[in-house]
Amino acid sequence: MSSKLLLFGGLLILFFDGCLREKHILEFDIQDSTDVEPPSPKIVFVSQRDGNPEIYSMDLEGNDQTRLTFHDDVDHNPTISPDGKKIAFLSINDGQEAIWIMDTDGCGGSKILDIPGEQHSFQPLYFSSDGEIIIHYSYDNHALSLVNSDGSNPISIYRVWIASGYLIFSPADGLLLFPCDIQGSGWYDIILMDITTRNMVNLTPDTFPQYDDCASFSPDLENIVYIVSDPSWANDYIYKLNYGNSTLQCLTNDSISNPYWPRYSPDGSKIIFCAQRNYHSKQMMRMDHVIYVMDPDGSNLHQLSNQNAYSNQVVFSKSNADIFYPTGSGIYKANLLNLNEELLCNIVFPYYLKLSESHIFFEAENVIWRVGLDGTDLRNLTDYNDMNYCFSIFLR
Repeated sequence: MSSKLLLFGGLLILFFDGCLREKHILEFDIQDSTDVEPPSPKIVFVSQRDGNPEIYSMDLEGNDQTRLTFHDDVDHNPTISPDGKKIAFLSINDGQEAIWIMDTDGCGGSKILDIPGEQHSFQPLYFSSDGEIIIHYSYDNHALSLVNSDGSNPISIYRVWIASGYLIFSPADGLLLFPCDIQGSGWYDIILMDITTRNMVNLTPDTFPQYDDCASFSPDLENIVYIVSDPSWANDYIYKLNYGNSTLQCLTNDSISNPYWPRYSPDGSKIIFCAQRNYHSKQMMRMDHVIYVMDPDGSNLHQLSNQNAYSNQVVFSKSNADIFYPTGSGIYKANLLNLNEELLCNIVFPYYLKLSESHIFFEAENVIWRVGLDGTDLRNLTDYNDMNYCFSIFLR
């Protein structure tokens, strides 16, 4: 696969020949709403209560559970648009996985993009903050797909590797970070994409073989932190890059074993990441990770969690002082300042934590739950026997 390079505004822009694939689009109209009052908060989720995976909705109390799709095949991974008026979801029909969009009452459903590849991804969908663009990453096909919410301007980029399956957006919408083997060499660089123009910049065009992975933005968009892995090394390291002036700094050393998923706190005052508790070898499966916290320059490094936990699943409190994270034994809360860790609820193997002003919503045991930020008001919002999962929440 060849690529075109253009120098624009001092940035190296890469356009991939052969990566833009036109798809058959089913045309439909999205009506502009003149309502001043935003939609009510709601949760959309997948349930098999009627024998087939379909999309349902309910309010934040678990009431008004309503079936929204009626397909013979599998509907999954719904996500609500930022204005709460549309739902994007994945549907598998005759073996072909595709992105669909519909109104939040289930009306007006239309297919807008076939997902490339033969394998089914079962990965989340993402809306841009204005609701105009839908983004999807296929872990199995290593393809990143973007399409406008009206079905126009589709693009698929291949040889993308996102270890966690989660995409990293800028705090201010419009930018996306992901690792990609743009040269086809088997080594990955960090790519910065403007999702509106589809222009891309290689931020780490290394001249020697290495894997660059797990990048995330600082809140001011001046820096990224990411993992650098070289096959000749016995360890991985966290690097910080100022991509305006190309200043590069290594933030960790060999006292930290195989760090992963570094992330800035929303206020930019801290970086959290996970690392192996007991070092064995780089080739070992990444198991038994704990969460660490440090200042943005790599100083004041502390182990934050005593439980096996992963930093890509952390959610931050509104004050930035506390984090919440799932473990095998329940949801834990830790304070970034005094380093205290406490068990919030003991529902085993929770995941997909979503935070509101007063509650944490999560999945566990094929049930959607909520619990108060102080550990009270634990509630089962769905049913133990219905296989309920893959939820998205809209909070106005």
